[in-house]
Amino acid sequence: MVNENSSEKKTLLLGGFSSILSLLGITLFFSGWIYRWAYFSYFSLDVNVQTYTAQSFLIVPIQIYLGSAGSLLKTILVLLALPLLISLSRRFLNGLQISWIRSLQARLALPSVGLKDRRQFTASLRDELVIVAWVLIAIFWLCKHQGLADARRDAVDSSSTLPVVSLLLPQSDGVLAKDLRLLEDNGEPIPDPPLRGHALIGDLNLARDLRGTSLSDGKGQRVWRVLAQEPTGWLFLIRTLPSTAAANERPTVLAIPNAKQGQVLILSPQSPEVSS
Repeated sequence: MVNENSSEKKTLLLGGFSSILSLLGITLFFSGWIYRWAYFSYFSLDVNVQTYTAQSFLIVPIQIYLGSAGSLLKTILVLLALPLLISLSRRFLNGLQISWIRSLQARLALPSVGLKDRRQFTASLRDELVIVAWVLIAIFWLCKHQGLADARRDAVDSSSTLPVVSLLLPQSDGVLAKDLRLLEDNGEPIPDPPLRGHALIGDLNLARDLRGTSLSDGKGQRVWRVLAQEPTGWLFLIRTLPSTAAANERPTVLAIPNAKQGQVLILSPQSPEVSS
């Protein structure tokens, strides 16, 4: 009997521990996905086309909740506010006599189940739904806010954590780039390369603007940085914004396919200072 009771206790303990780990894993994955969705949506990119492993989504929440003093403070405030919000919501619902609750109780009316048990089940279900709803709302708000804040930080040159890039392309692939043979450090205008053999679909002014700003301008805080690099060959670059940019302004994003074929990618934490 003693061995049987001990075995049952161990089974219950392991079952409870597994349930906690499962809930924790779901919460972390949901947090990481919402964060990356908000981050890339700022740059008008879809997180679903990014090739991230499932394990990486479990690491991102560490940055969301504990990455800085501000993030930690927001996490603590939300954790303190959750019990109050849940309690107020439960009291509010308890004070309502909603028809759908009565209908649910009627549908659950089984001969073998008493009225008291049906009421307890309905109240328990309602309380669990309230708890789950507020937890999801809190996670969504925290992760979305942090994702957008980090995206804005990386979009502004003075605060960006993204590496500065120098990308050398084959001339056939660099129609919007500048021909190295035409580049001279003499302050003279740089002629545009010929566009023979190429066609355009979409906004002509956007292509013209990119051709005119394909080189980084450190003084103007318009620097090209790497946003993401995919194993499939796609390379995403952004042209950063100056610190004076409006809050609703978004950086230009350039997607380059086959980034591993015939190209040279040079990365740097910041734009190097060139001595005169």
